[in-house]
Amino acid sequence: NNKILESIELPDSINKIGRQAFSNCWNLKYVNVPYGVETIDYKTFNGTSIENIEIPESVTVIVNSAFSNCEEIKEVVIPNSVIEIGDSVFINCNKMEKISIPFTGNKLVDPTNTYFGYIFGDYRYNKGFSSNIPMSLKEVILTNTVNIHEKAFEGVKYVHEFKLQDGVETIGAWAFSECLNLRRIEMPSTLKRIYKCAYSSCNEVTEVILNDGLERIDNNVFGCKKLGSIVIPDSVEIMGSSIFSCEYMTIYCEVESKPNSRETTWNLIYGANYIDVVWGYSK
Repeated sequence: NNKILESIELPDSINKIGRQAFSNCWNLKYVNVPYGVETIDYKTFNGTSIENIEIPESVTVIVNSAFSNCEEIKEVVIPNSVIEIGDSVFINCNKMEKISIPFTGNKLVDPTNTYFGYIFGDYRYNKGFSSNIPMSLKEVILTNTVNIHEKAFEGVKYVHEFKLQDGVETIGAWAFSECLNLRRIEMPSTLKRIYKCAYSSCNEVTEVILNDGLERIDNNVFGCKKLGSIVIPDSVEIMGSSIFSCEYMTIYCEVESKPNSRETTWNLIYGANYIDVVWGYSK
């Protein structure tokens, strides 16, 4: 509750910062976390005015509400060393613009809650209800995930871009459904499968880049009505039905003709019309 302190430099000898250590230090704009600290504890930085925080690779656990009510914080990078994150860690961080996180939910291994909003005080997407995810948040980077869980980012309405770094192998069903301001999708080079409805109702998307090595695209994946074209790599063998929802688009396929492993209705839209396909496309 120190209202005067504006900055503090902690020595490298410190390996533990206690609960609520800087809580409600309203004018605190800068504090470093020394390498060697393993846990950022309960409400450690609650109610401070820090704008950016560097979390060292020594940190493995971030406890509930650690950065709650940090209303000036704009950018956060959580390192891949972190394996557990508590709920509401960033609740009421209403000016946040960018965040880099290793995974969604509470744990890297066997999580019990996998929704992105968990760290902002939401436990699942409730359509029609307000969310604690800040409206200012425009960019999310996911750095240490193999499988993006079902509905992980569903209804995250204000983010323009999700950057998925290499290592991601699957994108779960409805993972990015109703991300209403998402503009561009680029798949990581390691992606193998996209589950059904992963990008349904993403109506502002105008560009999708699929990776070489992608093997399977399930039913109704891309609900992107402004998408004008897409290239399907020749590595894609299995495709579900009605994958796209934009009738004014062209699909460019690198294979010469439709593989038998693809559904006959893979490019069917609205139950009657088929999207134009160009076979044997070369980049």
